[in-house]
Amino acid sequence: MRVEQSTRRLAVDLLPAALVRLLFRPRAFFVDEPARGSLLGPLVTGLACIETATLLGEVLRMAGVRGVLIPWPFHQTVMVSGVEPSLVSQTPEGLLMSVLVAPLAGALLLALVAGAGHYMVRTVAPAGTAGFGATFRVVCYSAVAALGAWVPYIGALCLVHAAAIGVAGVRVMHRLPARRAATAVVSPIALLVTVFGVMQVLAAVALLVFNYG
Repeated sequence: MRVEQSTRRLAVDLLPAALVRLLFRPRAFFVDEPARGSLLGPLVTGLACIETATLLGEVLRMAGVRGVLIPWPFHQTVMVSGVEPSLVSQTPEGLLMSVLVAPLAGALLLALVAGAGHYMVRTVAPAGTAGFGATFRVVCYSAVAALGAWVPYIGALCLVHAAAIGVAGVRVMHRLPARRAATAVVSPIALLVTVFGVMQVLAAVALLVFNYG
């Protein structure tokens, strides 16, 4: 793919109409998406959505809004009664730290999830599937669901939407039946939820020690 084509595709990916289509008609979106080519557009699209969710979530937390889930471990809002949010996330410095860390941590997270997802794709369908780039593309576009992660108390539901987008993408990109696509997508997400849960517990313990130790 030539540079001008990649740039044009990146601009299209970030258009509101393209994002809305991806959110509500993911199968149709992936039908028009090439399985090969530059990964710059999908990566920037996913990171932009993660960055947006992080910024909005931290602004709400700095304003004192509770129940906003932010995935970075050094400033968690732990959903435990009586436990206050971490102070660093309620300051301009904490907000700046989140905004700077979000794209780096987001890129690492997307790569890890894509790696685990592609391993599962090759496990459920050893032959006839597309390459790692197709899986990485699906994972990056699934991160568009993170645009709702900043909504207090219900933001975690975006993970369900991300899974639905991922299943639609894997079905189209790798030409898999629905059940195999769901298996390939749900397994890495289950791992991600487990890791996030452990992080929440550790953050809760740290806050308890800090507040009452």
